[in-house]
Amino acid sequence: MKAATAMRAVRANRDDPRFLRRADGVESLNDLIFVVFLVTLAWLPLAFGSNRPIAWATNAILFGSMLAVIELGFLLGDRPRPVALRRLGWALGVFAAVAGWIVVQTLPGLPLSWRSDFWQIAADVLTSVPGAPPVHGSISTTPDAGLVALLRLATTAAAFYLAVQLCRDGLRARLFALGLVGIIAVYALYGIIQLIAFPEQLLWGPKFAYPGAVTSTFINRNSFATYANVGLVVALALVFDSLQGDGVSRHLPFALRLSELMARVVRQALPLMVPLLVIAIALLWTLSRAGLLCGIFGVVTLIALYGVSGRRSVAHGIAGLLVALGFVALVLAYGEGTVERVDTADGLDTRLSVALQTLEAARDVPVTGFGYGSFADVYPVYRSDRFLNSFWTKAHDTYVELAFELGFPATLALLALGAGVLVVMMRNIARRERRPLLSLAALAASVAALTHSLVDFSLQIQAVGVTFWALLGAGLTQSWSRRIDTSR
Repeated sequence: MKAATAMRAVRANRDDPRFLRRADGVESLNDLIFVVFLVTLAWLPLAFGSNRPIAWATNAILFGSMLAVIELGFLLGDRPRPVALRRLGWALGVFAAVAGWIVVQTLPGLPLSWRSDFWQIAADVLTSVPGAPPVHGSISTTPDAGLVALLRLATTAAAFYLAVQLCRDGLRARLFALGLVGIIAVYALYGIIQLIAFPEQLLWGPKFAYPGAVTSTFINRNSFATYANVGLVVALALVFDSLQGDGVSRHLPFALRLSELMARVVRQALPLMVPLLVIAIALLWTLSRAGLLCGIFGVVTLIALYGVSGRRSVAHGIAGLLVALGFVALVLAYGEGTVERVDTADGLDTRLSVALQTLEAARDVPVTGFGYGSFADVYPVYRSDRFLNSFWTKAHDTYVELAFELGFPATLALLALGAGVLVVMMRNIARRERRPLLSLAALAASVAALTHSLVDFSLQIQAVGVTFWALLGAGLTQSWSRRIDTSR
């Protein structure tokens, strides 16, 4: 009886429009957690993209606390989770296996055949040092860095899980999309103002990298470009969704239907075009070739997804054409610098060489890897004479860097986790008559971000990675039909 009452309360609150004043206390608590969740997402880029140890610790505390509170609310309120754990069991299992492997990499006392050869080199050196302690090697060459990297990974997983549970509610899902676009648009606007008004400053210090390019609060322009691409596709999805209302009957005169569509464009679509344009201009001014091309991939993917949605295909086709024409106009007006860089190949051969060297090094320890978070310390041993005077902290290819650090089996498991989320999302939305905007936006953003990860490390910057995975979580939970009770 108690479970049935709780289930009815969940269903009653599903479409309750009274944000923060729900009929059920647990849902009101979840609304409050959702507000904190959005504020935390807004804070992430502020500390140089959360690419500092103090930011990693702060974010782990914030997302961990939200996770503890929401789970405690479900437990004490005797309410089922909006998305039952059994629906996420496969993902949780794969993540736990990868996280467990990362911990194993850091453990001392494993069989000698598993330990990194670098520990034996250290032991040989220390034998000549009087009073030196014995060396207890591990798989990881940098176990402390591995634990820190695991903390960042767990923070991203917590953000994904929170988005899954919080954004199952339709009202919160809509607010999440609007909030995410607003947050990214504000950072984009700051980046534009920064470039125009104080181009030599980056927040409270000097800007020592990428002069003449928009980086907003990020150090690297490519990282901000990926962040902007996420906002770009979500903003465009909101514009398309505003054209997807029920509208008026097709049996009414064409003039009446056209006037209704135009009214919707003026009331809903045009206001959303403002942040869309700000983000697009900031993206062009990053001068990031890969960022621009991957952004185009994401936009084209979104237009294609809406084009095959089966509803208002003509309207979306016209909207897609207008978007394409508008983007061409933006490129002509603001994208001269980026277009000029597209015609050049400077830096691409260097990145390819580093990625190939990293892949070759990964083949030395294909099963165990060198340890999560170890790239910056181990790669110098393998770099060629060509790069002796350069210092690479990232491989500029997320996938080969994962293979270098985790080994191929764990890397494939982690990639399978991401692919599995996308497959489940696509399978769910294929069964629905109306395509949920967050799911389509998540798929399009995945094309942009995952393609960019072939030539850069944007998703390894916490502000980008956490935001991206939060969008994936929101897209996944919205992909299930509202007629399906996902709490069971």
